[in-house]
Amino acid sequence: MAKRTAVIDLGSNSMRMAIFERTSRLAFFILAEYKIKVRLGEGGYGSNNEISEASMQKAIKAFGEFDNIIKSYKCSKVLCVGTSALRDAPNSGVLISLLRKKLGINLKVIDGKEEATFGAIAAKNLLYNLAECVTVDIGGGSTELARISNGKIVDVLSLDIGTVRLKELFFDKKNLNKLPKFLSQITAQIDERFKCPNLIAIGGSLRAISSAIMSKNLYPLSSLHGFCYKLNDEQAYIESIANVSVLELNKFPIKKDRYDTIREGAHIFLALAKALNAKNVITSGVGVREGVFLKDFLRPSLKFPENFNPSIKSLQDRFILSCNKAVARYAKDIFVALKKLHGLNESYLETLLIAAKLHNVGQEIGFYGDHKNSAYIILNDLNY
Repeated sequence: MAKRTAVIDLGSNSMRMAIFERTSRLAFFILAEYKIKVRLGEGGYGSNNEISEASMQKAIKAFGEFDNIIKSYKCSKVLCVGTSALRDAPNSGVLISLLRKKLGINLKVIDGKEEATFGAIAAKNLLYNLAECVTVDIGGGSTELARISNGKIVDVLSLDIGTVRLKELFFDKKNLNKLPKFLSQITAQIDERFKCPNLIAIGGSLRAISSAIMSKNLYPLSSLHGFCYKLNDEQAYIESIANVSVLELNKFPIKKDRYDTIREGAHIFLALAKALNAKNVITSGVGVREGVFLKDFLRPSLKFPENFNPSIKSLQDRFILSCNKAVARYAKDIFVALKKLHGLNESYLETLLIAAKLHNVGQEIGFYGDHKNSAYIILNDLNY
């Protein structure tokens, strides 16, 4: 099994790479992440969907940069997938051939159902356990849905609606009066079986919206992964993002590199959330790249053992020289003995056990103030 694996995801809007390092059989962490905007689908929607020569050269240059990074990290495995823009483009084979010849990179074009499955694999393994939910991954050219029931992926769907696609078809052409009808036609394709109150939000646009909500509400933690909100509480705020002009977006805590497609993402999200009868939104910091990695990492079962957290194990592998399991055992015994006296909810036990397992994770950095080191590492590196 590879020590370091690079996963590249070439989408319609941007090209992203994550480098994963395995620390033991089922434990890993993200060593680095990179993003380059290539706009592979730019100018293609509404015409023949061909990748322009400029976009193709931009993509080849970006792959060259990623290739150098991969070599510097000494990755022993590279997994590379292409999504909507490559699926739609009749000349995608030209780019695939050039990458193979120039850089030796094998780019696999995945269909919409595969893309939806990868997002769902990542979410169901790396978010806290949600037995019933629907994942929504809004990309530049398409949006993928996956229905998870009893912890299993039971159905997937790919829709030809994405932020760049909407931008070129409606926003750039000032055709916003036609947008509601288009959204209705798309959402009409969603079967009843996908409807679910719990919606897992995947993709850059939805993370940006969640980040803005966190900032507005003065949320005390910086981690987006796992952040939840009630749609009824935030719908008006999301609508305000969707309906302002680009110049008015500076009123919101949104990064400038999101200005060009965030309104489109908000429109898509609101339409899908309504069609799905969503009430609770859970933000996912993981998506296609993590799903591609996990499909390779966890084969053939595609799931971690019950009650296993890869982040906890990875921190133990990297920072704890000798693991004293008695600490967690004693902590559990004390909790069970005192929970009735103090009226403690059973859900607190999981948090207590995580703290007990990682209480000395900061000692590897230094003995003095090791508790502060431990707190910092847990807050910033307990990713899942």
